[in-house]
Amino acid sequence: MEVIRLYTAAFEGSPLEALDIQCRGWAADAGLDLRILHCEPAHMARHPGEIVHPAVVHLPLAFDDLHTSPEIGTRAAVSVRVFEEYTNAPERFFDGYRRVIHGRGVKSFKWAIRALASDAYGMCRKIEYGHHPYQHGFLQWCPSKQVNSASPCIVLVHGGFWRDHVDADIMSGLSAFFASKGYVVFNVEYRRSSNAGGHSHCVSDVESALQHLAAIGKRFPIDLNNVFVVGQSAGSQVAHCAIANSNQKLLDEGVVIRGFLSLAGILDLEEAFRSDIGQGAAKHYLGASPPLSRLRLLSPIRNPLAMETLIVHGKFDTDVPWDASVRYARDCGSRSTLLLVDGCDHMDLLKVSRTHWPAILRWLSERCSPVDRRKK
Repeated sequence: MEVIRLYTAAFEGSPLEALDIQCRGWAADAGLDLRILHCEPAHMARHPGEIVHPAVVHLPLAFDDLHTSPEIGTRAAVSVRVFEEYTNAPERFFDGYRRVIHGRGVKSFKWAIRALASDAYGMCRKIEYGHHPYQHGFLQWCPSKQVNSASPCIVLVHGGFWRDHVDADIMSGLSAFFASKGYVVFNVEYRRSSNAGGHSHCVSDVESALQHLAAIGKRFPIDLNNVFVVGQSAGSQVAHCAIANSNQKLLDEGVVIRGFLSLAGILDLEEAFRSDIGQGAAKHYLGASPPLSRLRLLSPIRNPLAMETLIVHGKFDTDVPWDASVRYARDCGSRSTLLLVDGCDHMDLLKVSRTHWPAILRWLSERCSPVDRRKK
């Protein structure tokens, strides 16, 4: 694995020698070899295609546990370049690249390395579902784990309080985890409220990503009759609305969503707005004074899905209180399963070593088993 850093002195007060040691340690923890190159800014002029990822990098927490699992291996020939945010990167994405965010501290390098290591598991391809730089996703699967010629698909929709300081990389560890269980995973990126997004673009982008599954299924080994959507935090609200808006069209195209999984989801938008959740995140997402009709239209608890749902929330979550998850599951009745997890905070739910993951995998397999199904 190769990391190229585009600076010559220090990164936010950290001497290069010390940073080199840290980066090598983070790479070793992820089971990767690391070669470090220090590049002058003029390097960009000679290799303009090397800096290609305009998205923010965030820690994929599941990979903390995933890289220690004996069934997870990474390909040896992974060539990766991680650059600082202040460079003039083109808007085009390519596979195998992540960009370090200037101003987020030295650990940005740690997050980038781990996200890239997760991407290296099995096969990972970037898929564009629109023309905007944020309208893409990462399709990941492991051929050796697939029993059939086509496997069930899991669509991941990340959270981050609808802001662009968190992107799809937060789910990359979870993507590798699901791929190791035989699923094909589509980890979706989308426009957020702080990058020319707002609520309409957030939801419409995820709708477009879901509708693009039919085209993806023509090129990749996806069983479109067995699709699950997983939303995390604010991504649960976005994914929920996208499913509600597009489910009939998806059915017409042969894409069948079998279930919706919410991880620490924001399921009551009215309450999120009143309680100023995420330090004003809902107001940033919806506007300072949205009409009540808009709040209710976009609030999952007001518009439950007519499909099976699994609602998972940590009892120690102080970022998104779990009471709305309880009310959502109660109102949905038999269609919904509630799983409250002791000892888990908001981000702990993404750690695949935690005790709730066997129950989640069981819930998925009972509705569509990737092992027992045989393509007719």
